[in-house]
Amino acid sequence: CALSAVSVFQLVQVQKKLHRMEKRLEDGFIDLKSFFSEKLENLLERQQQQRLAEAYSYYTKGLEQLQAALLIEDKITRNQSLGNCLTMFVKSLSVYDNSYVDQQVNLPANLRRLECCWAISSSMAEVYGLQLEYRAGLHSYQELQRRIFRDVETLKTKLNAQNHQFVGADLQWLFENDMKIIAAKIQALDSYQKQQVFP
Repeated sequence: CALSAVSVFQLVQVQKKLHRMEKRLEDGFIDLKSFFSEKLENLLERQQQQRLAEAYSYYTKGLEQLQAALLIEDKITRNQSLGNCLTMFVKSLSVYDNSYVDQQVNLPANLRRLECCWAISSSMAEVYGLQLEYRAGLHSYQELQRRIFRDVETLKTKLNAQNHQFVGADLQWLFENDMKIIAAKIQALDSYQKQQVFP
């Protein structure tokens, strides 16, 4: 997931514009109710686009902070800096992880948003590991794995002949690559726990 706020937002708009074109004229006259409804909807969409842009900014700042934190030798200062990364990721996730896109009929947009949520959650799990909070990292990866399975099952109920071509390959990649990586991390952390590598 490139976590592009613009691409997530624009995917939602394609089908909406088609519906608007159908509502513009009614018996040769502009439908005023539709006109004002569209104006309000445009305002809400701009606000949502701004929120997605802010969320993307939080995420990239968190990644930048993470890179800097890894260069810090003092453990206390390093963990504090990593904590700041978590704060940025939580802020970003709180925006991406909402029902706005779910309410739309554009399945590819739903998948893009979910991929952003999964990527942010994975980054948070990694930070816990870097803080040597292995149990928190293991728990986070297990929760992420369960969430992905739930989200994919929900997406499958919305698949049809029209949208399958846009998301089918992505879902295949998810299970052939990303889920294997997550499973490997869970297995490694679980093995460390059983061997009492960490208390």
